[in-house]
Amino acid sequence: ACWVIFAAGGSNAGPLAIAASLLTVIGLVQLYEQLTGDGSTWSYSWALVIAALGVGLALNGARKQRPALSQIGHALLRQGIFLFILFGLLSSLLWNDPQSGYGLFGLLATLYGLYLLIRRSVLLLNRKASWPERDLFWPVILIGAGLLFILSDLGGLPLNEFSGLQEWWPLG
Repeated sequence: ACWVIFAAGGSNAGPLAIAASLLTVIGLVQLYEQLTGDGSTWSYSWALVIAALGVGLALNGARKQRPALSQIGHALLRQGIFLFILFGLLSSLLWNDPQSGYGLFGLLATLYGLYLLIRRSVLLLNRKASWPERDLFWPVILIGAGLLFILSDLGGLPLNEFSGLQEWWPLG
């Protein structure tokens, strides 16, 4: 209902994009848990709530023609995706479950790292980058970690030696 009112409403309906985004993501995570029986997804899926808030803010800013609000929304979206991948990789490593998605989170980390690397490289070449946008550390770490997890999923690298770390994870 929030999406319909947002789509049909004017600029005053902009904040409904935030509620609609949040409700959609929470509902999709709950649906996934119901369909798969995997109740441990909230140990990393909470980051999707941050990403959903970013989507809502970006849509609200676009509807109200407020570019600063849209930029904040895009930044939150990127941070939420980064945290989702980071904690997904960490939980896959800690629980050492073949169903936990070494390959999926590895692929997501690699793709997101490549996106960040290309985006930041273009900003550097155009000399439009501020300090946080010049940092190539996280893109390289994401690409490297993603490739390690993909190799593990393909059987080329045993990551199960790290499974003893799960007793230190607070949500385990």
